[in-house]
Amino acid sequence: MIAAVGSRIDRWHVATLPGPRLPPATHCRLVSRGRRGRTGDRAFPDVATAYRLRSIDCDEADRIVVFGSFLTVAAAVAARR
Repeated sequence: MIAAVGSRIDRWHVATLPGPRLPPATHCRLVSRGRRGRTGDRAFPDVATAYRLRSIDCDEADRIVVFGSFLTVAAAVAARR
């Protein structure tokens, strides 16, 4: 997934979900490695925090793309409210 869309996304805010998953910092390293040296990626402890901070830092013309599992998207939708 990272290889397919990584070059089209300026900055990634990487988060994890509760339960037995890789920590966000590990996800972020994997994303950055897949993006071949592009910078600006950040790790967050949860999807809501990542979404809120990304929303604050956006311009009107920017797009926020949320993907992963249904749980990831649901957490972002809940944070938007």
